[in-house]
Amino acid sequence: MPIQNTSIVWKINIFLQLLSLLLNIIGYCTNYIGRFGDFTHLGLWEMCEQKSDICVSLKLAKQFADISMVWAYASRVFLGICLTGQSLVILLTLSALVIKTNKFVAWCTIGLAFFSVLFGAIGIAVAAGEIKRLYVPKQFSGFFSVGWSFDLVISSLVMFLVAGILSFVETRRPAT
Repeated sequence: MPIQNTSIVWKINIFLQLLSLLLNIIGYCTNYIGRFGDFTHLGLWEMCEQKSDICVSLKLAKQFADISMVWAYASRVFLGICLTGQSLVILLTLSALVIKTNKFVAWCTIGLAFFSVLFGAIGIAVAAGEIKRLYVPKQFSGFFSVGWSFDLVISSLVMFLVAGILSFVETRRPAT
C-alpha cells in the first residue's frame, strides 16, 4: 500500500516516530544530561570541562572520584532498550500499513511503544537523579541543571507517547 493512500493520522504517526528515534539517539550519545554551573557537563559516557573542552570517559573519572558506575550502566541499558523498542515500533507500524486488517500487529505496536517510553523514562530519570546526587555535593559548589541531552530524550519520549496514542486512535477506526 503506497503512503499516499494512508490516513493523515498514520503519516503524522510515522513522522513522530522517526523524529523521536532521531532525537533519542542524539540525546543518548551526547554529554549534556547534567550541567554544573558554567564549567562542567556530563552524559552517560563522558564528563567534560567546558572551558578547556577536555572530556574524560566516566570509567576514567570513576578512578579519580571513587564513585559507583552502576547508574551509568543502568541508564545505558534502559535507554538502549528504549531505542530498540522504538526501532521495532517503527518496523511494526510500517508492517501494519501493509497488513491493514491485522489488529494484533497494531496492538503489539501500541504496547511496545508504551513500554519503550516507560523504559526510556526510567533510564533518563536514573541518569539525571544519580548525576545530581553523586557529583553535586562532592565536587561542585555551583548549581546543577539538566542539559539539552536530557531535554532531547524527554522530548523524544513525549513524541513517542503521542505516536502511541495516535496508533491507538487509528486501530479503533474502522478499516476502509
